[in-house]
Amino acid sequence: MSDPLIMVAAVPASAVFMAGMVGVGAIAGVLSIFDAEERERELNPREDGPFTDYWPNGKKRAVGSYKNKKLNGLYRTYYRNGEKKSEVTYEGGERNGPYTSWHENGRKFVEGVFKDGKQHGPIRSYDEDGRVSYIKSAMVSQTVPGTGRGAE
Repeated sequence: MSDPLIMVAAVPASAVFMAGMVGVGAIAGVLSIFDAEERERELNPREDGPFTDYWPNGKKRAVGSYKNKKLNGLYRTYYRNGEKKSEVTYEGGERNGPYTSWHENGRKFVEGVFKDGKQHGPIRSYDEDGRVSYIKSAMVSQTVPGTGRGAE
């Protein structure tokens, strides 16, 4: 049995995805879920203190805490079957620290680190058997002067 192929990319995520790298699609999907949840929370802020949301079947959906009407501390989400889905730490409403998501079978799916609300360092994606399927380096986002567009 050979070792799994590990790739490091320094190209736009869209280009890698178009080339057939499923890992990038998985990573982008997980990050877009985090972003969508943040937008929903901003539109519907909660009172300060701990909270637990539940699925209609009675199992936990999300557990976290608010401080000054912003997420603060460890935030966990769960699949409908009760298995842990994701875990990320917030400070003052921004993702800050390690984050991990899991496949529905309980094996790790994606892991990385946020600093001040932005990806910091590499992101690793795993297949459903727990093998590393993709590693993405952190890319610095820059605007090209005079164009208003990002450098790729």
